[in-house]
Amino acid sequence: MLASAVSLGILSCHQSSPWNGSWKLIPSESSVPGPNFTITLAPTGEFQTDNGTYSYRYRCDGKEYPMAPGYTTSCKRTGAFVIDSTTKKNGAVVTTAHWALSSDEASLHIKLTAVQSQQRPLKTKEVVYERVSGSAGFIGGWRELNRLETRPQLLALMLHGRDLHYAFPKEGQHVDLTLDGPDAAWQGPGVPPGVTVAIKTMDHDELLILRKLNGQTVNQGSMKISADGRTLVEEFWSTDRPNLKTILVYEKQ
Repeated sequence: MLASAVSLGILSCHQSSPWNGSWKLIPSESSVPGPNFTITLAPTGEFQTDNGTYSYRYRCDGKEYPMAPGYTTSCKRTGAFVIDSTTKKNGAVVTTAHWALSSDEASLHIKLTAVQSQQRPLKTKEVVYERVSGSAGFIGGWRELNRLETRPQLLALMLHGRDLHYAFPKEGQHVDLTLDGPDAAWQGPGVPPGVTVAIKTMDHDELLILRKLNGQTVNQGSMKISADGRTLVEEFWSTDRPNLKTILVYEKQ
């Protein structure tokens, strides 16, 4: 009976649901701990990159290596401090990247070029990372300097009955799911295949979120809405790093 009451409270008609609307990220009140990704050297001599969602091994020999289902990566070392890499999806190039270490090896500049389509121009951006572990070369942990500013800034939610539309509209990424229902596919540009989301009701002001990759839990957390309905706080953490919580604070627009 209690679960039913909670569900009825949170799943009231969509016009009155406090969850519905556009939510803007407040970087100054949010925090993302730890590195964005870590590069280690495997015992077999391969590089291993772990970004907290998936991990893959490769050599910088120009050959293609699997990243995630349907995705491959290849790279070439074109200088002591320079790497050029290519990512493909089902055999077609989706991004190229130019990696350049600073002379003191403390920062890493990555220039990414994404292929939108044959009819649209390439989209390029440059991201700067600072070293948080390791001391030389590309091996170590790397944290984006402006990581909160480059995260999706706008979250859109629309709850209708038990159906929830959860989206980052500017990025074109979204999931449509049923609360307390099965895992649903996260979709949109840049989303690796096999990523799913499940959301359960915890209370009238809290939802529990579980994200998986190919059936394996990647991270879990919750979204809580303030009593006045003006602030939304999402917390999540990787299953192997429960003490490192990402905290994202949004305000309703």
